[in-house]
Amino acid sequence: MFRLLIAILTLATSFTTYAFDRENLLKAWSSSVVVRGYTEVGLAYGSGVVVAKDKVITNCHVLRKTKSPWVSFGDTSFPVTGVQADRWHDLCLLSVFNLPVEPVPLGDSKNLKKGQEIVGIGHSGGSPVALTTGGNIIATYDFEGENIILSSAKFRMGASGSGLFDLKGNLIGINTFKTTGYGNYYSLPAAWIEPLMNKEMETIFPINGKALWEEDEDKKPYFLKIAIPKTKKKLGRA
Repeated sequence: MFRLLIAILTLATSFTTYAFDRENLLKAWSSSVVVRGYTEVGLAYGSGVVVAKDKVITNCHVLRKTKSPWVSFGDTSFPVTGVQADRWHDLCLLSVFNLPVEPVPLGDSKNLKKGQEIVGIGHSGGSPVALTTGGNIIATYDFEGENIILSSAKFRMGASGSGLFDLKGNLIGINTFKTTGYGNYYSLPAAWIEPLMNKEMETIFPINGKALWEEDEDKKPYFLKIAIPKTKKKLGRA
């Protein structure tokens, strides 16, 4: 109850406008989970969002160094039984056994406006309690049929795979990487999640493969050719 009260107070003071849906944003906050796994150097972590029954979306790069990931919600852990992976888009949809968490609705990044207020919810620093951060849309970039989001909603190590939400509680993006400079936080469009559900289920970890933001300079998307993504030296670092 104390954690829920903190979330309510945080959400109520994060925005300059009162046009937000507190109930649905709290549901979004409750949909955030931690993705954990042991590597050769110890325990590592990232974030995830429940998007369907027993399904958690996260970044594939969160899963690169662990052979046996699991999902934590509060004080309870749940085994990952499989993954549907889109390595190029850096999105992995985890199948989790008996996860008692309600999914969030998926939003659309195509209708976002510059300056629109949004909120990031994830587990920066490996916090067991989801942390929230407010921000604004800086720009969107049309890429392969959807819009990649650039915002000022900050996220740190451990928040790779966390959710970016509109003020109605719709998941509009997955926080994935940041570049040098102020306010350069990139989120992949939530619209890429649904096609993942039709991909083949994999059961062998780690999940390896180059993501779009890791391409060689001459092959990067146009909006990244003047930006340098910060290197993720540890699992789940954003």
